[in-house]
Amino acid sequence: MRWLFEKDDDGFILPGDQLLADAVVANGDSVEFITQDKSHLIPVVNINIEVPTIIRCGLKCRRVLSVLDIYPGAYYSVDDTKCTGYYPQLLNYLLNEDHVFIAAGCLKNTRYVDFLKTKFGEQVFIRPNDGDKKFTGGISYLSDGDLEYITQNPSIKDHDILLISSAKNTIDVEYRFVVYNKEIIASNCEETDRAAFYSYLQQILDSNCYKPRSPLYTIDICDDKTKLSIVELNSFSCAGLDGFPAAELQKVAKRVGEIVVQDFKDADDNV
Repeated sequence: MRWLFEKDDDGFILPGDQLLADAVVANGDSVEFITQDKSHLIPVVNINIEVPTIIRCGLKCRRVLSVLDIYPGAYYSVDDTKCTGYYPQLLNYLLNEDHVFIAAGCLKNTRYVDFLKTKFGEQVFIRPNDGDKKFTGGISYLSDGDLEYITQNPSIKDHDILLISSAKNTIDVEYRFVVYNKEIIASNCEETDRAAFYSYLQQILDSNCYKPRSPLYTIDICDDKTKLSIVELNSFSCAGLDGFPAAELQKVAKRVGEIVVQDFKDADDNV
């Protein structure tokens, strides 16, 4: 069983992966590294696809996962990381349940902006639809000056989809959970919040309302001082695990390793 971690000159790309790599080695599995050329287009690694393998890589590297030909150890789906991919299925559990999706170019049109003001008020939450975010989601005022970080950003195209919702109260606490199908593998949840958050998430998983293309993923749950809600989902291969205690990362290393080995066996059986 082998784990591939993306690194650059500054170290591991994904937060938490240094400690995860230590847990992988302690579990008896091997660790290898992916580097990239300066254009961030071609991953440089010697792949032996006959070895059960899982990859952990950042946003740029995941665009070229197909180059690595790792199946099924690339637990990543573009559609799973888009808000449009999971919002319809998880609407009843979302922090941003009152929302719209619009093309970024609409923010250059006063009629669209006036519509948003009528629906949400002067202050809104804006984030990219894609998991590969071109900017970090946050609170904005619906005025020309406050929207220039989107409307004047050359990397954001008019056709790029944005999620816009009502501005929420400050999130009290937020935790990340590693999930496989209906199983909660690990989290960075504080012990004092563990019972409530695990019960809430298990209720969602047991409801069968969400069926991701990649069954191994992370889900962020928050408490906004009024209720628990889902903040966002990410595919496991590209999700940071910062703040996970060593004991929880050991659970990840052990259980995910078992999943990868079984998935590779199942893939071979189906050839």
